Amino acid sequence: MTFTVAITATTRPTGPRTSARLAVSAFAATTLGYVIINKSMPHPGATATTIRAYTDGHHTTVLVGSLLLVASAAALAAAAAILRRGAHAGTAVTTAVTGAMLAAAALTISAFATVISARPGLDDATVTAWAHGAFLAGGPAYAAGFGLMTAGLALAGRSAGTMARYLIYTAAVLVPVAAVSVLTVALPACAYLLPVVRFGGMLWMLAALPSITTGRRR
Repeated sequence: MTFTVAITATTRPTGPRTSARLAVSAFAATTLGYVIINKSMPHPGATATTIRAYTDGHHTTVLVGSLLLVASAAALAAAAAILRRGAHAGTAVTTAVTGAMLAAAALTISAFATVISARPGLDDATVTAWAHGAFLAGGPAYAAGFGLMTAGLALAGRSAGTMARYLIYTAAVLVPVAAVSVLTVALPACAYLLPVVRFGGMLWMLAALPSITTGRRR
C-alpha cells in the first residue's frame, strides 16, 4: 500500500504519504495486538467442547481480539483507498487495491464469525462450523488477498523504480507462499505457511514503508 505516494510524490502533496504511513502502522499494530491477545486460542481442529471452554472463560478476550481484527481490516482498507487515490491507474495498482480489499473483507468476516462462535447456547456442530469459518476467512482467504496485494505493489514499484530490489525479491517469495497457503482449505498441512504470510507480509510492509514513501528511485 505504501509506495502509492512514491509513484506520484512529485505531483502530489505530502498528505497522502503521511496517511499511508499511519494506515500501514495502524495495520501492523492492530495485527500484532490481535495475535498477542489470541495466542491461547484453540487450534482450528479443536473440538466444540474445547472451543466453548475457552470462549466461556475468555469472553472479553475474544471480543477484544475480534475488535482488533476489525480495526486491522479497516486500516488495510484505508491504505487501499489511499493507494487508489494517490497512484496512477494501472493493472498492478488495480491488483494491489483489489487484493487489499479482499484481505480486509476476509479479516472482517473472520472477526464476526469468531464472535458468533462464542455465543452461548449453540450446539456443537454450530460452534465448530463458525469457528472453522473464522479460521478459513482469517487464514487462507486473507492470504489470497494479501498475496494479490503484495504482487501488485511489487510490480508497480518495480515498474516505477521506487521500490528497493531486496523488497521486490522478498515479495517474489511471499506471493508464492501466500498462493500455496490457500491450499489449506483442502490440505491442512499447508496451514503452517499462514503465519509466514501474516508476519512476513506485515514485516515486508513495514520494511517497504520508509523507502517507498521517499519518492526516490531505487
